[in-house]
Amino acid sequence: MQKTEFKLRPNDDAQLMTWLRSTTLAQGHAVRARIVLALADGQSPTDIGQSLNVSRKMIYKWRDRYVEEGIEGLIDKP
Repeated sequence: MQKTEFKLRPNDDAQLMTWLRSTTLAQGHAVRARIVLALADGQSPTDIGQSLNVSRKMIYKWRDRYVEEGIEGLIDKP
């Protein structure tokens, strides 16, 4: 089975880094940003889960939301 490359959309890396520098960002948003950035760096879901102490299910959820909706998909929906 061939691994699919995960890529960020243009300028999203800068936006996600801005989120991480924010002192008022909700912790959940920071974790989502770290997940997406780690995937873009080529880290495996297993490694990301161990380093961020999150489940693979959570990683796949945010990866899929990002792929479908872009950075807006990482924001909580009402």
